[in-house]
Amino acid sequence: MLDLQEKINLPVSLNENGLLEFRPPMEAMSPARRTSADMKNYLADSNATFEGESVYDMYRDICLPQDKENIKKAGLRFDITVFHPGMLGREYCKTIGHYHPYKPGTKVRYPETYEVISGNAIFLMQRMDDSFNKLLDVYAVEVKEKEDVIFLPGFAHFLINATDRPLVTSNWSGRDFESLYEPVAKFHGAAYYLVRGADGQPQFIQNINYKDIPPLIKLGPKELPQFGLINDQPAYITGQKTPDMLQFLIAPELYQDELSIENCYYSV
Repeated sequence: MLDLQEKINLPVSLNENGLLEFRPPMEAMSPARRTSADMKNYLADSNATFEGESVYDMYRDICLPQDKENIKKAGLRFDITVFHPGMLGREYCKTIGHYHPYKPGTKVRYPETYEVISGNAIFLMQRMDDSFNKLLDVYAVEVKEKEDVIFLPGFAHFLINATDRPLVTSNWSGRDFESLYEPVAKFHGAAYYLVRGADGQPQFIQNINYKDIPPLIKLGPKELPQFGLINDQPAYITGQKTPDMLQFLIAPELYQDELSIENCYYSV
């Protein structure tokens, strides 16, 4: 049993079966589970299987009962995802990935924040033209435990667990939009797959379903206290105590200059 309370600021533990357990005043919650069968259109090998029952589990709209009204009023949602260690064929455990829609009345897509609660993660971000036919940029970001990252407007995002232990992440997002999965499924995943190389180490390879794939650029996440994203401070606290600091998730059109690669990341 791994007690996550200090890392999340919520009475939550990860049990031996890789499931979250919620203690009072929170109620028990069952996750939405993503299996290898669900992921076949997003994999390098559509026939790949996974040893466990699910590849990753999503616990959505989590909060303390006393925080629920304020978080909902702010238009926000807090989720936790548990990634199980293992392989999908040659690929490491990953999310299927998705884009976000435009905010109605604007030409700016919604962003999202993520925090690594336990473990280490590799995040892929990629941007395409409006028709989802041409790749413009592809980035890889290694995010360590207690670090935060913003997935910027316009970028699809993918999370990868290339370790032999569970990875637990949290995320803040707007609550009033649906993610776009089809533009990823049509190419069978991201522009790069992270696979186990001949030497047993993680290695990026290109997804040949894309044309004219840009070079993969490696970045690191900057600490962003202006957005309430502070390393070593649980991300839940920001939405709990100062939800106004997360309004860039709801009104990204007002933060276009701040929400840039240069302002949110550093080169590796």
